Amino acid sequence: MTHAFGIGYDWLFDALSAEERVTLRTAIIEKGLKPSFVDKLPNAARGYNWWLTVTHNWNQVCNGGLTVGALAVADEEPELAERVIRRALDSIKLPMVRMRRTAVGTKGQVLALRDKL
Repeated sequence: MTHAFGIGYDWLFDALSAEERVTLRTAIIEKGLKPSFVDKLPNAARGYNWWLTVTHNWNQVCNGGLTVGALAVADEEPELAERVIRRALDSIKLPMVRMRRTAVGTKGQVLALRDKL
């Protein structure tokens, strides 16, 4: 949702009233960006950022969506935006290594299958 709100905020910025801008910006920050830094919930459950250390596409999807939201509010919240983007650049390396390894195997399998046809 942060991704969608970030795009809407950016694309519609000139058409939005000051009040609408505040509403969207606040939602991006308070419902998307800030919760992504919560490691643990009060009931000891895992926090909202469990995806930072996984090696599958949830890492890429969540980092991508939050980065779009961070870029959308970067003029008003530069420190928070930078924090989100720097974290994404570090974290997104994890699935990229896995994808590179998987892609090599997949390409070989596809070529082998092609040769059988």
